[in-house]
Amino acid sequence: MTKEEFLQLNIDKKIDYINKKIGEGKTVTFIREEIGIGDKSLRKIIKENGYKYSQKEKIYYKENANVLQKSSINIKENLNKDYKDTTNVLQNYKDDLLAIVQAKEEIFEVINAYKDNLYYKDITNVIEVVASNEIQIKDFDSEAKGTSFRVYGETLTKWKEFCNKHKKYNNQDLVSMALEEYIEKYNL
Repeated sequence: MTKEEFLQLNIDKKIDYINKKIGEGKTVTFIREEIGIGDKSLRKIIKENGYKYSQKEKIYYKENANVLQKSSINIKENLNKDYKDTTNVLQNYKDDLLAIVQAKEEIFEVINAYKDNLYYKDITNVIEVVASNEIQIKDFDSEAKGTSFRVYGETLTKWKEFCNKHKKYNNQDLVSMALEEYIEKYNL
């Protein structure tokens, strides 16, 4: 708005314009500079017409107006803002619901596949999850006992290579844990 346009407005429209701009987050100084009117001129126009600035409400109001009239401008602006926000939210929900409706067949296929494969069958698939790549050696309660058994040459070679890679554990612990895991896995 130009200075000439602003000066042609009646006082109520001038105040409404300034209050609207303040509601948009602009400062009085910015608004004044945008219009191209001097600080003293704007103050004179406002003061001569009986308006004051409320720091608390961040609006200009008529000095003799009651409190409801002073805040009516802010209430209108907040209602308009809330209405726009609600409209945007509803539009987002509408878009989401349309996407779901369009994917309805695929959704039902997934649900039916779940029912067919898992929900109505007695088969349970167990996925073994390894917490880390570290070997977990448990604390055994009993004392170690000696035993001997025969293994195939290729298995013994692989075992020795494995033990060499994990020298921080002794063979007794590695063999015991390997046997424990095997028993736990296949003991049906």
